Amino acid sequence: IPKGQVSHLSHLLSGIFSHTHTQVQCRLQQNIDSPEGLGLSPLCLQHSCLLQQAPFVCSSTSKPPLPRLKLGRMPKSKRNKLVTLSKTKKRGKEQKESLVKSVRQCLDDYCSLYVFSFENMRNTKFKEFREKLKASSRLFLGSNKVLQIALGRTAADEVKEGLYKASEMMHGDCGLFFTNLPKEQVARLFGEFEEYDFARTGSLATETVELKEGPLEQFTHDMEPFLRKQGMPVRLNKGVVELVSDFTVCQEGENLSPEASQILRLLGIQMAAFRLHLICYWSPGEFDVFKSCPENSVLNSIAGV
Repeated sequence: IPKGQVSHLSHLLSGIFSHTHTQVQCRLQQNIDSPEGLGLSPLCLQHSCLLQQAPFVCSSTSKPPLPRLKLGRMPKSKRNKLVTLSKTKKRGKEQKESLVKSVRQCLDDYCSLYVFSFENMRNTKFKEFREKLKASSRLFLGSNKVLQIALGRTAADEVKEGLYKASEMMHGDCGLFFTNLPKEQVARLFGEFEEYDFARTGSLATETVELKEGPLEQFTHDMEPFLRKQGMPVRLNKGVVELVSDFTVCQEGENLSPEASQILRLLGIQMAAFRLHLICYWSPGEFDVFKSCPENSVLNSIAGV
């Protein structure tokens, strides 16, 4: 571009470069199609055509326009991955074979076998019971099918004579108890074992719990929002949590809701009783079914007792 035309051309095109790049292209194209529309001279028209093919060259006093950046989302990082902490490894074939081997080894190490059931299992209480009888006994909990295979599911594949009868009695929440203790002592240990704990969601309420209208002094003032979230009609009255109206936490015989189980825990009411019940007894040449457990009414018919 001649030096004499630079200032004139830059002044003439200042309005064009104030628009976006796409609008500049449209204006220049319009200029080429109809030069009379903008009133440009043939020389300016020639210069505008050159602008589409080459970058704009300006004098030392003027600055070129900054390019417009396209704003977009940043690419997702492949390093940020969600890791589920609740995943557990599945029990493989080796663990099942190890359980079967341990059960069959106990048939030789101990003189008697008991099948027992449990309700409201609590791991800490069960570990204490297992540790108490560690010297003379051994307890097994696991898949019923795996334990049945270890004993023998039918008379044809049973490990020892009569074990398939004990295998048929395994239904629901149950386990195996190997011991050298006398039968009377085992019956007393299982009959006296009972541990209470707070009931969980879905458990049956053993009693009806009702709260009367008035102050609840066992709760602090900062627990008032949490109690309202549990559905209790409460308010703060001079820093004391107060029940606005009578409130029924749970009804006897009904399943506990998550809110009811939380309130019972705060009140210190334990409704879940962890108990162990003997189902049947086996020793070489002897098999007996315990009829004290109410669950055995159905199981006795299966075993033919």
